[in-house]
Amino acid sequence: MIEPYLRELGASLHMPRRLRTRILDETRDHLLALVESGMSEDDAVRSFGAPDALAREFHEQLAGTSARRASAVSGVLLVVLGVVALSTPATPADTAIAFFAAQVALVAGVLALARSLRYRGAVPPSALRDTYRANAVTLACLAIVAVSFSGATVVRAALAVATIAATVALAQSVARARRVPARDPEGDAFDDLLAFAPPPLERPALLAAKWIRRHIWLFCALFATACGLAVGFGHIVTDGGFSGDALRTSRAILLLAAIEGGGVVLGFVALGGVLGIRRSRP
Repeated sequence: MIEPYLRELGASLHMPRRLRTRILDETRDHLLALVESGMSEDDAVRSFGAPDALAREFHEQLAGTSARRASAVSGVLLVVLGVVALSTPATPADTAIAFFAAQVALVAGVLALARSLRYRGAVPPSALRDTYRANAVTLACLAIVAVSFSGATVVRAALAVATIAATVALAQSVARARRVPARDPEGDAFDDLLAFAPPPLERPALLAAKWIRRHIWLFCALFATACGLAVGFGHIVTDGGFSGDALRTSRAILLLAAIEGGGVVLGFVALGGVLGIRRSRP
């Protein structure tokens, strides 16, 4: 009974040969251990369940583990981008294109990491779609940064190679999830972030998330305004400080705030649903 069961299980496993062989060997060892403990082969096989059901569990585990790994690669890539951004002078072209793409990559990358790290072991099937989307947005924006970046050729090449490597990892994870039945996502981006709230802040964080969900567009406006003002005042500080001309400084701050705030709103409209930030809840 054991070998026919293993043949059916092997036929249901759609994964690399080495991994399939390892799974079959380990399953055989477990079944033989049950038999040696006094259980009949029929009972041992029956305790493992139907071969296709067991194969589905292995597929889900493999997809969840590879999705977690892809998110980790994207997170490392974000760190590389941060180092490059802090160590390389930016030109106006970089500021106009790469700056916005880097911001979107940061938001999407953080959400991808949060969704993968909140679960122990592997990402569950219900969170795979959101995890893949967040990783895809991250890598697309990082690719834009690598292409538009006007710094040294070596740095651009390093960013491009790292982005390609992360894209390959994500593609492999998506391919391994093809055997996993699609499931609707549970919760939204705020649920993923709330999982990391320390106990003293759990209640306030829950109330804040509830308010945001009920006033999502007001939150978008407030967040865009805060980001815009931060960029405006930050630019004044990094550009040599207050020049003494209050009117000129105010105009500069408002202009930069409008550009940054408008970009935040556009990003929220275009990608809020994709990243699970804006999602209808029952």
